[in-house]
Amino acid sequence: MENKFILSIWGGIYKELGIYGAIDRFIEMGYHAMEYPDVFTTPYINLPREEYMAEAKKIHDYAKERDFEISQGHLLFHHPYLGDEPLELLKKNIDFLEAVGVKHMVIHISGNFKGKKRTKGLKKIYAKQLARLKELLEYIGDRDIVLCLENIVQNPNTEKSDYIMRYIHDCDDSPHLGICLDTGHLNRSVGLGHVEQTFEEFFKNAEGRIKALHVNGNAGNEDQHLFPYSGKEGHRVDWVDFIKALKNSGYDGLYNYEVPGERDFVPIEIRNMKMRYAKEMFEYMTSDAFLTDCDKSEDTI
Repeated sequence: MENKFILSIWGGIYKELGIYGAIDRFIEMGYHAMEYPDVFTTPYINLPREEYMAEAKKIHDYAKERDFEISQGHLLFHHPYLGDEPLELLKKNIDFLEAVGVKHMVIHISGNFKGKKRTKGLKKIYAKQLARLKELLEYIGDRDIVLCLENIVQNPNTEKSDYIMRYIHDCDDSPHLGICLDTGHLNRSVGLGHVEQTFEEFFKNAEGRIKALHVNGNAGNEDQHLFPYSGKEGHRVDWVDFIKALKNSGYDGLYNYEVPGERDFVPIEIRNMKMRYAKEMFEYMTSDAFLTDCDKSEDTI
């Protein structure tokens, strides 16, 4: 069966090269897509609007001339329900990413549970988050943009896909809302005992709303953002369950590795080697051979 997925990696893997150098290096490594990261937004977003929108167009044109896809991006890690300033910054960020060419914009609807019980004030926080999310949707209007709400441990309201669907339903099932499945975050939520949800259940309960992927692994107790089958022993990601669920889901977005754990303190030539390895691993894991081989094995960790 032909592989229908398009491989992508979080662009911050080449942070020090800047956006143009990163695009060139991705292409050199045999990639045709990346997720636009927040680290390539911060150099521009505080410029006057005319200037940062001009920079966004330059990035868009540079990628388009090279037939390089940047359809998925991550909004800045600012939480709009906490105040007007982060809300306005996210609006600027939405405009910037749209001009770059990003359609699927990943957003954290984060919680503020530091020093609090995770069950305290959930309804109140949810109401604030929902109101601000509606403001962002009003700002987007009828533009070809989908805000992809990511499952994150920091907000109990988003740890399962059916929880995230409450936001979507309460926003009148807006076509401008979707879900970003982060495999490492779900594994951590399960590993910490916060929720019970398999990838099959996550996809099923998402009701076809998964529009972005953050493929990464960990040992279940902390975010490590590593390639599949990497990391310490513990509650590890069930990659067979993930691939089966993904293939049965009808998902047609980028197969995007979000792996900052593979960058930090790693020389750039080693990262180049990891990029080649990631490409080979992607081709194997999304092929029919992967599931067939795993079915034959009794040791599919």
